[in-house]
Amino acid sequence: MITIDVHTPRSELMKELEDDDSSDEEIFDMFLVFYLLAIRPGLATFFLEFLRVKKFENPNCFRDERRNAMAYIGSLLARGKCIPFSHIHSCLEIICAWCYSYLDKQERLQATNYEDLQLHSPFYFACQTVFYVFTFRYKEYTENSKKLALARSLNLERLVLSQLNPLRMCAAPIVNNFAAVARRYQLAYCYTIMENNKRLQIPSACGDEKASGSMTLDMFFPFDPYLLVRSRGFITNHYREFDGLPEDIEEEDSPGKDEEALDSIVSPKLMDFSYSVSPGYQKW
Repeated sequence: MITIDVHTPRSELMKELEDDDSSDEEIFDMFLVFYLLAIRPGLATFFLEFLRVKKFENPNCFRDERRNAMAYIGSLLARGKCIPFSHIHSCLEIICAWCYSYLDKQERLQATNYEDLQLHSPFYFACQTVFYVFTFRYKEYTENSKKLALARSLNLERLVLSQLNPLRMCAAPIVNNFAAVARRYQLAYCYTIMENNKRLQIPSACGDEKASGSMTLDMFFPFDPYLLVRSRGFITNHYREFDGLPEDIEEEDSPGKDEEALDSIVSPKLMDFSYSVSPGYQKW
């Protein structure tokens, strides 16, 4: 029987990192989980379902548990070569459906239908995972017209345009990359909203930190990146690197595109999803 803890204490993870300085044979706890899931795809399916149903969708779980569960889901879907495209799309469909159900509820209530990181944190956790996974796997979604239709069926524009404004609350590198891909394939137009959000982040004269919009989600995904040298061979064949954004994005973003004039306020930046230190050690 395998027991997997989705929130390993920071102290234990740091000990693993320190031990690796003297011996690269050690492996990070979360990557041991990653390796087991890679060689047992059936276990990966169970793991994803467990995290979503028992942790993320469970309102009785603590906020950090729900965040970590969604972070593990997103990181495994993005990085795991063992996860087929059909499963990627199925998972994104389910997460998006949860988001839309949440939005429907907020629209009915009205009183809470506004952006607030603390109040709507599970929604923002889910949105950040959707943006991250879709950007990471966009090449599979754009291989042919049939798969592109699947991407459109996710209705990502509703997330972007919602009153809860996830583009403001999610981590900037994820938002920038998602916005570039979504614009390239005409799935959603984000840059006007991003520019408005940028204005809201300018500190007010009264110094109201909340009004300045300084609170955003951490960019935490446990399988970013793998730093150990000697044990890397166990992970490499199962681990997906970010391929980068479409090469023609910069060309298409040049001035003079009248039909996209309103959407060119903010230029997309070519950013990747790599770190000098795993965010699992920084923000856990």
